[in-house]
Amino acid sequence: MLKNQLVSCLNIFKSLVILGLIAPMITFAAADPIEGNWKFITPEGNTVSIIKLTQVGNELKGTILKPIPLAGEVLTENCTTCSGEKAGKPIIGMEIISNLKKNDKGEWIDGNLYDLKKDRQLKIKFKLRDDAKTLDARGYLGSPMMGKDMVWVRE
Repeated sequence: MLKNQLVSCLNIFKSLVILGLIAPMITFAAADPIEGNWKFITPEGNTVSIIKLTQVGNELKGTILKPIPLAGEVLTENCTTCSGEKAGKPIIGMEIISNLKKNDKGEWIDGNLYDLKKDRQLKIKFKLRDDAKTLDARGYLGSPMMGKDMVWVRE
């Protein structure tokens, strides 16, 4: 009887050890609610692309899944307005958002947004609304006070 109780205690102990090892991995692997596909809506209200936001380590990145042309625009497969390392590269899959870091208020700040049409780097920050379907974005040059607000919608 003592042997059965000892075996039972050892089995419980093993289970707790395994659970203790697995639980942190499950928590770590959980996706941030901001991750997913978003309609990139300009300050003028135009949807110009679908962006996939992905957390890589402690950084949020965004890649183009689908460019959406404005009226009268012709889409090209590769970026014809880009310079540097992005020049002539495929638009689909291009990383245009980088370096966003989450602060203690749950906002993603100090990120970079590459504007393909004007071939320039802007700063960007995000705040996910409580409904998790709407993202407040602010793009700016220099100071956030000099920027423009955008509202992105989950795809």
